[in-house]
Amino acid sequence: MKSHKSRCISKNTTHTNNLMKFTKKKKKKTTEQIIEGLKTCLFSCEDFPKPEGDSLHLKRAILINQTDEDKKNLQTMIKVFITSEDLNCLNDALQYTISDLELPCINSVILSYQHKTNETQNILEKLLFMWKTLEDLVVQGLITSIGISDVDTDVFINLYNAVEVKPSIHQINLSACCVVPPDLQEFCKEHDIRILTHNDPFDILPVNILKPLFQVNNEKNEADETKRFSNINVAWVTRFQAHIKCRGILSNKGYIVRLNLR
Repeated sequence: MKSHKSRCISKNTTHTNNLMKFTKKKKKKTTEQIIEGLKTCLFSCEDFPKPEGDSLHLKRAILINQTDEDKKNLQTMIKVFITSEDLNCLNDALQYTISDLELPCINSVILSYQHKTNETQNILEKLLFMWKTLEDLVVQGLITSIGISDVDTDVFINLYNAVEVKPSIHQINLSACCVVPPDLQEFCKEHDIRILTHNDPFDILPVNILKPLFQVNNEKNEADETKRFSNINVAWVTRFQAHIKCRGILSNKGYIVRLNLR
């Protein structure tokens, strides 16, 4: 028998459990899924998730009952959506998510750096800077393989040639690239790199969609608390999925969002 649970988690690890029914619906886009999850955390919990300091973590997950044997055979992937090249921010996203999943090792992590420049050299330099954090986690045994999302062919090849731990996944957006560029396809085939597709938007959680959720929720709160949430912005978003090996059964999926309150 399968059970579905939804929970909200703030940084001080206080929990609120909320049982819900999930029915088959038209597949929602990534941003819609996150907003739906945030609404569950903000409006369906008995207590508003309490921030600690200048940050707030919110989680929305579907957990499916599994046997101990199933837990030993999970294939887990994390995708990190991040707008800053700050290594502390990237490390926080990965360490928090890995710790929350309570798994000894994550099979693969895909980095989605939502950069604000189109300059190839500038993007490459920032990716190389962040890649060190991913490499460190591979060396520590917390991650098995790492990949990258939405970079041009030249950037990807230069990144591959410059790093010690090579990317084993290159993820491309179907809306931006209907056909895999021949040069990229040839390079990935030659170096045994998986090409995956996705339809995530570049701006995963726009501030203009996020802020109204907190304005509505804080109508009942004190004025100083409402003011505090007026400057909210997204630090990072992680999406995680776990499948049982060989059976292809979804075991766990969800999002974790870190919000800055300053």
